Amino acid sequence: MRRLCGLLILAVLVSWIPLLVMTETVSAACGGTIHVVQPGENLYRIALKYGVTMAAISQANGITNPNHIYVGQRLIIPTGSACPPPVPPPPPPAGCLVHVVKPGENLTLIAARYGVSAWALAQVNGIYNTNLLYVGQRLTIPCTPAPVPGPVPTPAPVPSGAWRGEYFRGTTPAGGPLFVKNSATLNFHWGLGTPDSRLASDGFSARWARTYTFRGGLYRLTLTVDDGARVWVDDALVLDAWKVQPETTYVIDVPIAAGKHTFTVEYFEDTGVATLQFTFKWVGAVPPEPTPLPGEADWQAWYFANKDLADPAVLAPRQAKIDFNWGVGSPAHELPADNFSARWLRNASFASGTYAFCVRADDGVRLWVDNVLVLDEWHLSNGDLTLCRDYPLGYGLHAVRVEYFEATGNALIKAWWTKR
Repeated sequence: MRRLCGLLILAVLVSWIPLLVMTETVSAACGGTIHVVQPGENLYRIALKYGVTMAAISQANGITNPNHIYVGQRLIIPTGSACPPPVPPPPPPAGCLVHVVKPGENLTLIAARYGVSAWALAQVNGIYNTNLLYVGQRLTIPCTPAPVPGPVPTPAPVPSGAWRGEYFRGTTPAGGPLFVKNSATLNFHWGLGTPDSRLASDGFSARWARTYTFRGGLYRLTLTVDDGARVWVDDALVLDAWKVQPETTYVIDVPIAAGKHTFTVEYFEDTGVATLQFTFKWVGAVPPEPTPLPGEADWQAWYFANKDLADPAVLAPRQAKIDFNWGVGSPAHELPADNFSARWLRNASFASGTYAFCVRADDGVRLWVDNVLVLDEWHLSNGDLTLCRDYPLGYGLHAVRVEYFEATGNALIKAWWTKR
């Protein structure tokens, strides 16, 4: 009898196997392969790798802007039968505002403008990576702040002479902190360790804030970081080094008016060594606006009959601005209509402050300031999007370099900057 029962149970289990296999097959056929985005990849190359279209991947993952994916993002590759499109987000409740993202804005600044938290704004708009916004994106502003998950410690007043530090799991300092710890200075060398036993040695973030009384003048800010950090004076982002990088030191001069002002420093650690140092000092009165030097308004340009900026240069004119739309043509008869590249270099005078550097290109473009790569969009593009990034500069002359390549089809390039 016991043997008979065992055989019956085994028969039942075997009868379920085809159903289980069928369920997984249907799921795989609809969902397709899961691809984790790697450094240097874009949607065009991923689509090419799997032999599908960018539109198909965008539809399967609810991507509205194909130029904005991020490292570590899990993408469904629809390699099987067509999947139903993702359910669109519900319309914003009546009475809520809609904000259109402008060049240089980030989620923290937008949230502060409307008196809500960045986490609440991300939750309402289905944003999973708070560092990725694009110009023209429409954000729903919640009528009332969304609840923050988990217990949030009651903010304690910052004691005199200390930074109030908030520490978070994950590389985005959003929501309620895991714990709060005050520090006399921002001078941390954690190496391969961790700030606290409650945090892992990789994949954490922090935010520190402190209010000082300043004498008016020019202040020199020095930031050393591994991996990413950014610095605000009150609500103004003055230094943005929010990226994975080895230990790097940034030095900028920022004018600060007399009175009380608050420094906010945000930091994230990806993997490996962790370091964060921040100091500032008064260097003198704010200098007057610089006087442009003769001839500095022109760009020195070099054009190449290949996509790789490989010598020799075919043309080397001077040009007043970078604002060209060649359509399906080329800059000159010496160059092909497809597969050419260009480089522009200019020394320009700047007052101290934060500048929005912007580019628009079909196809690839990148922009340096003083040999620092500020914008890197070196990939195929249809030129529909304007991409901007805020970058702080000290008073004086700075070298700006723009590089561009055209693959096939239309060709256009535009690069410029504005003071915040």
